[in-house]
Amino acid sequence: MTQAIRTRNRNHSQEWFERAQQSLVEGVNSPSRGAAVYSPAPIILERGHRSRVWDADGNEYVDFMMSFGALIQGHAHPTLIETVGDAMAGGSHFAAATSAEIEAAERFRRMVPSAEVVRFTNTGSEATMLALRLARAHTGRRKFLKFEGHYHGWYDPFLLNAHSHPPEQLGSVENPARIPDSAGIPPSTFVDVVLAPWNDVNSLEHVIRLHGKELAAVITEPIMANMGCILPGDGYLQRMRELTHDCGALLILD
Repeated sequence: MTQAIRTRNRNHSQEWFERAQQSLVEGVNSPSRGAAVYSPAPIILERGHRSRVWDADGNEYVDFMMSFGALIQGHAHPTLIETVGDAMAGGSHFAAATSAEIEAAERFRRMVPSAEVVRFTNTGSEATMLALRLARAHTGRRKFLKFEGHYHGWYDPFLLNAHSHPPEQLGSVENPARIPDSAGIPPSTFVDVVLAPWNDVNSLEHVIRLHGKELAAVITEPIMANMGCILPGDGYLQRMRELTHDCGALLILD
């Protein structure tokens, strides 16, 4: 999150938020930017430089979010500004193949030797949706296993137990309660979803014994980023890989 280091007022930010509520759902483009996280109203940011950002009222913050980790170079890095400017000067967007995307894929493969081929997507939701589709096509199976508290995007089947809930609503370890994360999703959407608690080897082995031969894939956050960056236990991911290999399911790390 951001941390204020110089505070003045919130008048202009409040005015922007009131204006935003006339055009944007809940006044923001994502619930994580809204009043659920920022109370009583969201921060309206106007500019950033290196590790600092400034809101509409001139309040200065240290940015610990850095675009969820994507902005590793910080805001307004001069080399990136120059590179993006050069790229824009050569054309804004092409609805066709480009040499740049080929070079990007080649660089990615050098950085991740296990990546044999690459497909870029616009959003994480598209990436996980396509990964599941590939798993189903490859295995000929329909079901997949996801873990409580793991978020894999807006694709309807993934929106089951993706967020925190009071303990009394969660059900047992052996049989987790099935809690949709949104209204408007038919119950039939989740027929092929198998749930399990995360970081519990015994529960994982139990679920794989019951459903392994029906699973196209097991999808997991390798680090439980959606619920506070919880690390996997020693050997947990390795055991998950062994179990998926043995039952013929693909392992998707999101």
